[in-house]
Amino acid sequence: MDGAIVTISLDDGRRDSFDYARTLLKQYEIPATINIVTQYVRDGKLDDTLPEPPMSVGQVRMLAEDPLFEIAAHGHAHRNDWEDIALGRSELLEWLGKAEETRLGFASPGSGMTGEFIRENQSRLRECGFHYVRTGLSIQTRCGLRLLARKAARIIHSRHLYATAYADTLQSDMRDMTVYAVPVLRDTRLQQLLYLVDRAIERQQCCTLLFHSIVPRGERMVCPVWSWEAERFEALLRALDARRRAGSLRLMTTMQAYETMTQGE
Repeated sequence: MDGAIVTISLDDGRRDSFDYARTLLKQYEIPATINIVTQYVRDGKLDDTLPEPPMSVGQVRMLAEDPLFEIAAHGHAHRNDWEDIALGRSELLEWLGKAEETRLGFASPGSGMTGEFIRENQSRLRECGFHYVRTGLSIQTRCGLRLLARKAARIIHSRHLYATAYADTLQSDMRDMTVYAVPVLRDTRLQQLLYLVDRAIERQQCCTLLFHSIVPRGERMVCPVWSWEAERFEALLRALDARRRAGSLRLMTTMQAYETMTQGE
């Protein structure tokens, strides 16, 4: 791969992704992928799974019309079964006015699909109309040590431990159609993320950062564990933009990263 890549992924179709994250991403001209749970957006709720207010179908369409953003599927009711996956994709294509043969990205709800499952089901996933599947944690080596490092990094906020914990999530290849993402939680520190990004730059790899709610400081967080302050998000974007301007990395949507790393395969 020719140089490091960083992608930003925002899950579910939450209203704050439109109100806050979108505004900041446009300010710094940084692309991002928005992964849509269609029942959540259509009905305005999804049981207790997603208590935050969602964006509207109209707002999803607005994002899809903006070249800065990629709209990807995230299930109909935030499940990983084949029926839910197909329904979510079909409904999303209808909203966007896209042909049935249009290929989308798919973000596995709750990162329920493992890399092994994705590799074993590549043919079926491609038949479902997906280019890639974004999932969560990848631990390929020293599993026990890395899990321990993840727990410790959340407590003591060590950037070195954090980079060690998520080293396997950085990618040099996506030809198995799997995209691994680093989940950003409320207790994730900005310096931890930037240290991991710099590790990706050093190794010329791709780093995918996964966010949920982006909420301004002082506003009520409905699900605090999965929320990140808008002020920290802006500081991250500013730092990523500086590295981009210095020629250290490229900022892309997940689809752009996938196509770049697979050379259109």
